[in-house]
Amino acid sequence: LSYFYKPITEMLQRRKKPSMQQINPNSSGIAKATVVRRTFGTSPFDKYWLNLDCCGLFCAAFTYWLHLYGCYAVCNVLLPPWMSREDGEGNRELTAWGIFHSIAFCTVAFLAVLSHFKAMTTDPGAVPPDAEPVQNNLDKMESGSDLKEPPTPTNKARGPKRLCRRCNAFKPDRAHHCSICKRCIIKMDHHCPWVNNCVGIGNHKYFLLF
Repeated sequence: LSYFYKPITEMLQRRKKPSMQQINPNSSGIAKATVVRRTFGTSPFDKYWLNLDCCGLFCAAFTYWLHLYGCYAVCNVLLPPWMSREDGEGNRELTAWGIFHSIAFCTVAFLAVLSHFKAMTTDPGAVPPDAEPVQNNLDKMESGSDLKEPPTPTNKARGPKRLCRRCNAFKPDRAHHCSICKRCIIKMDHHCPWVNNCVGIGNHKYFLLF
């Protein structure tokens, strides 16, 4: 039995050694954490901001299709019977006023699509994972800043640093956690499925332009 038992134990020990080297963090002295950096996403490490929600992507594509259909309907259905003339062969062509309206409508539609794209791909104001609260107004007054009115304490009962229960990061005042973007957004208004993004401090301008 010992003749067969000894090779088996040696084989088991050889299998255990590589796994112990991978698990032991004391080999280099510092335990390193690895993160996944995707090209598109809403995590702090992603390269470009884009919500990959299926419903939001469908609504965004449908919005672009509506703008294209609006340009086709105005330029080919609405304006020709109203702002066109017939030539000698019986063909109808747009007048200068009709061409001006077509170009103006398509330009406004293009600017609307551009504003929608910027509102969708702009960070709405997500709180970084390493964010820390700034000094309060009382510290600024003691350091000699020019404040005419005494500071009003906010969130006094919550403590100096308020943490989000979902993303476990610092949650500033007027910040709300979005369950779709999975981030805390500063001055979050709402999550718009047609824009496929939250409306916050970072993309208020583009949302209003759209």
